[in-house]
Amino acid sequence: EKMVEKGKAEMEAEKAQFSVYVKFCENTTVGKRRAIEQKVVEMMEKMVEKGKSEAEAEKSQFAVYVKFCENTTVEKRRAIEEATERIDLLTANIDKASSDIDQLTKEIGEADAIIDSTSAEKANATSVRETEAADYAVALKDYTDSINAIGKAMKVLQDQDYSRPQAASLLQLSKLADSKKISPYEATQFLDDFLKGKADESQATSVEASRPHLESLLAEGDVQPVAAGYESQSGGIIGLLEKMEDQFKQERNDLKMDELKKKNAYNTLVVQLDAENADATGDKDRKSQEKARISEQKAQDEGELQETAAGKEEDTKYKKDLEVSWKTKTSEFNSRQKLREEELAAVNQAIEIISGESVAGAASKRLPTLLQTGGATALAQLGSGRTMLRSPSVKKVAQFLQGKADSLQSKDLAALALRVAADPIEKVRQMMQDMVT
Repeated sequence: EKMVEKGKAEMEAEKAQFSVYVKFCENTTVGKRRAIEQKVVEMMEKMVEKGKSEAEAEKSQFAVYVKFCENTTVEKRRAIEEATERIDLLTANIDKASSDIDQLTKEIGEADAIIDSTSAEKANATSVRETEAADYAVALKDYTDSINAIGKAMKVLQDQDYSRPQAASLLQLSKLADSKKISPYEATQFLDDFLKGKADESQATSVEASRPHLESLLAEGDVQPVAAGYESQSGGIIGLLEKMEDQFKQERNDLKMDELKKKNAYNTLVVQLDAENADATGDKDRKSQEKARISEQKAQDEGELQETAAGKEEDTKYKKDLEVSWKTKTSEFNSRQKLREEELAAVNQAIEIISGESVAGAASKRLPTLLQTGGATALAQLGSGRTMLRSPSVKKVAQFLQGKADSLQSKDLAALALRVAADPIEKVRQMMQDMVT
């Protein structure tokens, strides 16, 4: 009985001692679990705050990028529109310049034609005038020589007082001169021969025989040579010579007047041709200068057109690339923002899971059962039961986060799930097992 009593007493003492130890374990385990869960919650709350901060920072940064894209797009669109207008204007100017150059080239050619034609006409007129002047000088000399010869012949006839067989030829000569069948030069030659015949009375050859051409003319005349004894002093021959002299003087005057008219006509023509040539030359010079100016401006416009077209092409490409990049980055930004929102929502749900479960309540349901088991068995369960000491909320959160990470394909949630799934109370479990053993 004493042994029984002693055994009962030792059992009661052991129960009392173990009850104290269980109480200690309960307090220690629950406190550690709460501390660990609190650290997990704090870690996730910090992650939430960091995620929100990064989201706002990214929004601000993206807003700056969007503003840049908007301003740049507007600027490039305006530059492209201005370039298009400038290209249209330059193209129109170049087309007009080409047309003007063609027209000026045609007009310059016409001016050249006038210059060439007036120069050629002047040269031709000058050649004709020189020929006319030369002919005039010869004819004038012939008339003057004839008039002088007639004067000499009349003087010879007035001085002589006898008849001459050749005297009748003077009458025939006057008749030929009156009908203009003999030139002043031929008349002069005839009179020279007549005077030579008078000076040399021994000359047997008649004047007609010495001049075959005159002989034939005399033979065709209406007046036949008179017989010897024709009286020169009768005044008939002298009268005819005076008439012929007056005729030659009149013809010489007519010749002079005709020469004067031709000379005046030539001078008038030269003045007109020179004026036309000068006008055409001046017109050509002005239009050549205008053509050069337009050509220079056209070359400048063509250079500017090439530069403007290249700038427009570059701006168009830059604007297109920017819009594509803007669209791509906007899509990526929206995807990141959506993913970040879903990640933060998942973390908040995980926080709610931990915060919504009562760790203390769960421990109070499990720990009293240790008091109803045998000492060694209970201690073994307490010392080796990792599941019993692990926080079910943390495990549940880790599983929840991993599921969200898989569905959202979130690397951040996957990393967080791994950190939460790590055994946070390993040191407590080891300490308790050391105490048992």
